Amino acid sequence: MSNRTNVDSKKCLFLISGASGTGKTSLVGNILKSDPNIDLSISFTTRKQRGQEVNDRDYHFVSEEQFDMMVKESEFIEWAEVHGNLYGTSRKWLENTIREKDVILEIDHQGASQIREKISESVSIFILPPCWRTLKERLANRATDSNDSIDLRLVNAKKEMFWALSSDYVIINDDFDRAIEELRAIIMSARLTSRQRRRDILEMLKDLP
Repeated sequence: MSNRTNVDSKKCLFLISGASGTGKTSLVGNILKSDPNIDLSISFTTRKQRGQEVNDRDYHFVSEEQFDMMVKESEFIEWAEVHGNLYGTSRKWLENTIREKDVILEIDHQGASQIREKISESVSIFILPPCWRTLKERLANRATDSNDSIDLRLVNAKKEMFWALSSDYVIINDDFDRAIEELRAIIMSARLTSRQRRRDILEMLKDLP
């Protein structure tokens, strides 16, 4: 099966990345609550459920065998190994949803790179912490990971943060309210300059006397 996607991005696709502890999940959650015209892609993962996580709400939790089968069947538009676990985005869900609504993918830089190769008009947004010390404190205060897991995430964070340099936009999440306003501004800007908006303008111009 071809790895090409049939996505015709009539709507906007936002790729939100950042190291663990930068607050991207909280930022995305705020946007989803306040904007009914945008939807979140729920990733498939082989990671174990944590705490209050709910299957098919937070993630689609699957076995490694199930995940490998989905890879072989080209069911993912992107997939990657992150912190020792596998994550992937459903091709079919994205193709269907983006025809009607804008979509957010909360995704690591590997997945974001794969998506950008296939959907050139996707908008990449990288979330950074205000400083390294703050990132370490946030990871420790989450109390959802073991010390070994935190150490691994910090090691990976040092590499991941360089991907901010190749992203379309960068938000430094120092003040949460300001970070939300910056994210909303990026979303609005993308909507106003989207391919669909240009199509609408061309249709309007055709009717000019």
